[in-house]
Amino acid sequence: MKIIVTGGAGGAGGYCTRELLGRGHDVRVLDLIEGDNPEADNVVVDLLDLEATTKAVEGFDAIVHLAAIPAPRPREQWPDVWRINVLSTYNVFEAAWRNDVKKVVIASSICACGFCGGWRSNELPYLPIDEEYPIRTQEPYSVSKLANEYTALSFSLSQGISGLCMRLGNIRYAEHSKDGTLSYLACEPNFATITAENVAQGFRRAVESEGIDFGVYNLTNLYRYNKRGEVESPEEVLENIRTKCENTPEIRDPEWVFAGKSSFDLRRTMKDLGYDPQT
Repeated sequence: MKIIVTGGAGGAGGYCTRELLGRGHDVRVLDLIEGDNPEADNVVVDLLDLEATTKAVEGFDAIVHLAAIPAPRPREQWPDVWRINVLSTYNVFEAAWRNDVKKVVIASSICACGFCGGWRSNELPYLPIDEEYPIRTQEPYSVSKLANEYTALSFSLSQGISGLCMRLGNIRYAEHSKDGTLSYLACEPNFATITAENVAQGFRRAVESEGIDFGVYNLTNLYRYNKRGEVESPEEVLENIRTKCENTPEIRDPEWVFAGKSSFDLRRTMKDLGYDPQT
C-alpha cells in the first residue's frame, strides 16, 4: 500500500513509519519539519492548508494521521489546541475524500473519554474501561480528540471513508528509562501507558485491516506495571483501587483486572485488528 503518515517526523510517527516500511509499504511523511527517514518520501506540509494537504495525499491508498498538539496545555493555549487539532483532522479527511483515499486511521486518545488533565474526579463507574465508557471530557485537548472521532464518523457515513480512531494511552519511550528497566511503564491505576513499539504495531494493524467502516479502539499496553517494573499483583491492584479511586468501581471482568492488565479493555482492538501487545 501507499500510505501517508502525518506527524511522521515526530517520535511515535517515526516508529509508525519504520513499522510500515518494514512491512513493505510505501510511505510519505507529512510534517511541519522534514522527516529524517531516508526510506520514506519526506514532505513539509502544514495540514491547516487544505489545498497543500490535498495535493500531498494525491495517489495514496491510506492515511495514518498522528500530527497534532499531543497533550493538554495551559489555559492560554486552549484556542490553539482546539483550532489546530480539529481543523487539521478535518482537512485530512477532506483531502482523503478529494483524492478517493478510502482509509484514514487517526490518533485519538484515552483522553477522549476524560482521562486527562483537568478531570476533576477519580470516580470510576466500572473497570476495565471499554469504548462505550461514559464521556467526561473537561478540557480542549480531550474534546478535540472526541471531535475528531465524530469527524471520522461523519466522513465514514457520508463519503464511505473507513475511519478508525485509536484511543492512545500515554506514550512511553525506552529512552525515558534511566536504568534500562521497565520502570518507565509505571502508571496510575486509572490511567494507562503504551510503548512506541505497540503504537506502531497497533496503527499498522489498523491500516492493514479490512471490512471496517468505522471504529473506536483502545490502544495501550496489555499490562500495568509497578515501580519495580513488574506487572501489578492482585493485591496491588486492590490497593490502587482503594487509595486512588473516590468510589468502588464495578469490576466487570475480575479475571482481566486482577491479572494486572490495562485499565482499558483491549479486547475489541485485539479481536477486530489482531493487535498483539507484547507488554
